[in-house]
Amino acid sequence: MIPEGVDEVARDRQVRQSFGSQAVLFGFVFLAMAVLIATIAPQGKGGQVIAKPAPYPTPGAPAAEMVYKYLFSFRHDDIVTCAAFSRNGRWLATGSELGTVIVTDIESHKELVVIRNPDSLDNGVKTLRFSQDGQLLLVGGFGNRGGGGQIKIFRTRDYTVTMVLDMPGSELVDYLDVSPDNKWLIVADRKSARIWNLQDKRAASHLIPKDSALLFNGDRTLLVAGQWAYAIPNGGLDSLVTTGVGPVQIVFFDIIDDKVTRVLRTTIEEPVRRLVLAKAQKELFVLTAGGTVYRLDSKTGAVKQRIALTELYRKVSPQNLHVWFSTDFEVMEDYPLLVFSDRRNTFFVNYDSNNLLALDHGSQVGAKLSPSGKEFAILGGVKQASLTGVPDQHYWTVNVFSFKPF
Repeated sequence: MIPEGVDEVARDRQVRQSFGSQAVLFGFVFLAMAVLIATIAPQGKGGQVIAKPAPYPTPGAPAAEMVYKYLFSFRHDDIVTCAAFSRNGRWLATGSELGTVIVTDIESHKELVVIRNPDSLDNGVKTLRFSQDGQLLLVGGFGNRGGGGQIKIFRTRDYTVTMVLDMPGSELVDYLDVSPDNKWLIVADRKSARIWNLQDKRAASHLIPKDSALLFNGDRTLLVAGQWAYAIPNGGLDSLVTTGVGPVQIVFFDIIDDKVTRVLRTTIEEPVRRLVLAKAQKELFVLTAGGTVYRLDSKTGAVKQRIALTELYRKVSPQNLHVWFSTDFEVMEDYPLLVFSDRRNTFFVNYDSNNLLALDHGSQVGAKLSPSGKEFAILGGVKQASLTGVPDQHYWTVNVFSFKPF
């Protein structure tokens, strides 16, 4: 989740030197925050946003009135780099720069297992993913003794390693997903994406994306928005340039049949950074480099709504909004709610009612929402003590909150 283009490691070293290994202070946990109620203009209105302060329930208010509530926090052994919830929301896996993974039980607040990787190099764990059935935990990042990316697959029954895959080249692994039957693995770095047959332990397909956003639909289709080429297994190359100049086109690639099934043409002119499918995959949410979210009909590509996150951001921060391929961006399936985090601020936007919840937490890594939407985690410590009751948390801290979609 640490965005590309930022020398995070150098900055993090400075943070650790200045703060040392300070302990988390105990304090009375109370809730206080600023909520912004925003109006999001529909497509064609320029994405204007009007926001004003609104009150929030005071400490001790009935739980039904609260949107979120601080639950607990824990410390990692180093800088927190990424996180993943299991599909049922029971477990939270978090990774660190040292290559350590901690799996925590959300209900009991207890640590289930600590997985250490002595072979980890440089930035350690970069991406995590639970399989859809919860039987596997996929860990990706640096770790190959040769300096390249590596994926380790753990069985969650006892967290033993079932498979280790070394990626060619020297790039880090920053995208992982797996098919429902746990047979097909999708893994990508900044230069290429590979489809692995886990039963045969072989790479079945090789995509070469260039400035592309990737999304696996959870079944058998990989969506690619950007410039790319497809290397077929026999070594040939079939170029499919999709975005170059002009409106964005999104390619749907069948990972099992090894072919492009369709191309979705849109009117979007900006480079795409993130893709999310929602509403039984009838809608496709596209986050662009300019900070605009396009809500599309996934069949036709027609724009149903346009949300200008840059306008929201100006209400809470004097800095410019930056959007990377690793930016945290999620859309809930059962509620009209999207979540965006630039690390220091997290927005919960109801795109039907036009209501906005803005958390100015001052974190250094990002946020992760559980699939159910009932919990979220803020990674890298919370600088705003009003959110947790703990002043100026250490940078290695993970905070977990309950959440009530609105």
